[in-house]
Amino acid sequence: MRGARGFGRTASSNLRAACGALVFSIGAALSGTGCAGAPAPERREAAYASGDEVLALLFEQQQAWNRGDLRGFMSAYLDSSAIRFYSGGRVIEGAAAIHRHYHARYAAEGKEMGFLVFENTEVEILAPTAAVARGRWKVRFASGESQGLFTLILRKTNAGWRIVHDHTSAADASPSAAPAGG
Repeated sequence: MRGARGFGRTASSNLRAACGALVFSIGAALSGTGCAGAPAPERREAAYASGDEVLALLFEQQQAWNRGDLRGFMSAYLDSSAIRFYSGGRVIEGAAAIHRHYHARYAAEGKEMGFLVFENTEVEILAPTAAVARGRWKVRFASGESQGLFTLILRKTNAGWRIVHDHTSAADASPSAAPAGG
């Protein structure tokens, strides 16, 4: 799959899938056999499922955040010192350091995690074990809302898709709004 949007396919990927199936069917009907060079429909569907797996991971991450489960939220990240989080002009290296950052900013005593929503999420499968996800995040707090954009690079591991690179930016917030940034 080259692209997925939300929990389904983009219109262009649906069109590509339909055209591919039509070409395969016409070729098979005319020749009496399958097209040797055309990918099997099952392989195309397996690629589409991979994008859905990434979207499901992000949905689970969003749900964990909204339950106040920071460990559950962090389980979407590869548990490695090699991963990177870029936000607010800073680079944070390693899953443990990223967890500490989120805890200090949102889960420590006196802090509020708020309600997280991912919007306009797009997934592009770059290779069988590599994907990029882009979208908008919003966190609603009692005192206001923070929002921004994110780009994630994911790697497919034995445990499933995991975030290995996170670049999150925050839109300019008014001084009265909750702290911005990831």
